[in-house]
Amino acid sequence: MPDSKDIILKNIQNALGVVKTDYEYADSLFKEDGLISEFVPEQLINEFSEKLESLSGHAELIENDNNLIKFIEKIFGMTKSSSFFGWDNEYLIPSYEKLEEKGYRRTKSTGKISQSKCDIGITLADYAISETGSIVLYTNRVQNRNASLIVPIHIAILPKENLVKNIFDLFVRIINDYSELEDVRELSSCVSFITGPSRTADIELNLTLGVHGPKELYVLII
Repeated sequence: MPDSKDIILKNIQNALGVVKTDYEYADSLFKEDGLISEFVPEQLINEFSEKLESLSGHAELIENDNNLIKFIEKIFGMTKSSSFFGWDNEYLIPSYEKLEEKGYRRTKSTGKISQSKCDIGITLADYAISETGSIVLYTNRVQNRNASLIVPIHIAILPKENLVKNIFDLFVRIINDYSELEDVRELSSCVSFITGPSRTADIELNLTLGVHGPKELYVLII
């Protein structure tokens, strides 16, 4: 006979429409050769965008690199921003140079005080989860967490091929990434999950954005 705990958990599952446990769900997603979830990119992009927007974030599908820099400039204008810093990444550096040509000030200092005075932090998103609207960032020597933590506005650029359906799909990708590393020093010191702008609530459940991190999050899918 099931005890009271089992009955309560079963009632919660029924109320939420959960028909499988986490372990059963995970088993249903994998075979010996890896991932078997099948979702076309358009479905993932639409689901991710809708979920992020519901969390007060912003998602934008970008057609090419030229449109990417134009939209970044648009964000600077909309938010009246004038300074930025970001990951020292070869893909991002051409965008930084174009922003500097437009008169926006780039902070190259690695000091937290200098970085915290910037309006915008720019990063890549190593992955994103469409089901939750979350972006996933690896931290390493050139991918500093400060760009996503201590600025008022965070811009994350997401390659659309790195959009996955759920956390089970994500960990398959992470395992594959780590299995291909040639040097353990390349391991990420931290994997950050960011779901919308920073938010907190007081005892009366009044929600406030931007108290413990960026108030605005823009994810540019390219």
